[in-house]
Amino acid sequence: MTDPPSRPERPVALGVAAQDSPPDLNLLLAREQDAIMRAEATGETGVRDEQRALARRARVLIDSTPFPSRKPHDFDAITPAQQRAMDFPEFDDLKRRVKEMDRALADDFAEGRVGTGSNTFQHRSRVIRQGLQKLEHMRLGPVANERSDPETLLVGGDR
Repeated sequence: MTDPPSRPERPVALGVAAQDSPPDLNLLLAREQDAIMRAEATGETGVRDEQRALARRARVLIDSTPFPSRKPHDFDAITPAQQRAMDFPEFDDLKRRVKEMDRALADDFAEGRVGTGSNTFQHRSRVIRQGLQKLEHMRLGPVANERSDPETLLVGGDR
């Protein structure tokens, strides 16, 4: 019989297999990015601090490799979502209202309550599309006008 393969005596930590071998750079980079995303997504302070510490430890190990140097992640920087909230304080409210209108239209349509006048399917779906377009414009900023199809920018009237 053959002997089972020997296991490393030290546990693997953040992609470092042993004292003599170089760290697995791809694993270190992935773990750093994972920790950064988790730190920015969590709402709990303890978890956020733990994930930031993991990202910083991974950065120290990455910096010890011949990988090209880069600045560490700035955890205090303003994220695009935070910037959007500052630029368009009504963004979340509009998003909530469009979701409510969409849900109400689906419910009314399923129950057969979509009728005539301002309660028609065309009118209500057009209002929802206009709200979605406004959200998209807020989300992308000036780039939205350059990338969007001109027909989707219609604000009023029928085609």
